[in-house]
Amino acid sequence: MKGRMASALASFSSWLFIGQLATSTGFVIYSYLLGNWVFVSSNVLLLFVGLIGQWLYWRNSRQGQPSSSADRDAGAGSALKAPL
Repeated sequence: MKGRMASALASFSSWLFIGQLATSTGFVIYSYLLGNWVFVSSNVLLLFVGLIGQWLYWRNSRQGQPSSSADRDAGAGSALKAPL
């Protein structure tokens, strides 16, 4: 399961979410200047979805990295032990 998540995570880029946030922010401002509250609200929701996506990307990419060298060493040592 972790291998599938890692390959799926590798196919995304943080720039994808940054671009979505920039575009959504521009559409919110444009919709506000037009006074179209339907589009303002829908674009704010899209901006919120982009923020959630960026946060999930950041969280998942951080979970894939070992937190310390002690964690890496503990995992490697247990793999070298011979079964009884």
